[in-house]
Amino acid sequence: MSGPDAEVLNAAFLRYVATWPVVERLQEFFFENGLEGEPARAIRAALDGLMRTAEKYLWDYPGGVPWGEAFEQEYRDYLKGEHPWIDEDSVRRVFGFAHWLCWHDGLNRPE
Repeated sequence: MSGPDAEVLNAAFLRYVATWPVVERLQEFFFENGLEGEPARAIRAALDGLMRTAEKYLWDYPGGVPWGEAFEQEYRDYLKGEHPWIDEDSVRRVFGFAHWLCWHDGLNRPE
């Protein structure tokens, strides 16, 4: 059995994460698309895996996160390398979460 396809994962991710993940929105996506059981669990696991990857990268970044074009390209490449299914809309959604997380938790590189 293969896992969920990229189109479904990206559509689910866009519903699940606005600024941060909201489980109720993901559950609505599952209901609207007739997804339950193992397919729904596999999608949730993939999405949560992406969020863990995104967050860990920021927390582990030495010296604080240096937002800018070079860092964003590096981060995008890393995310796509770890989660090849992610499309550009989902990358932008991750970036929205990442900017909020860095501000909220003080992860930005000091100026």
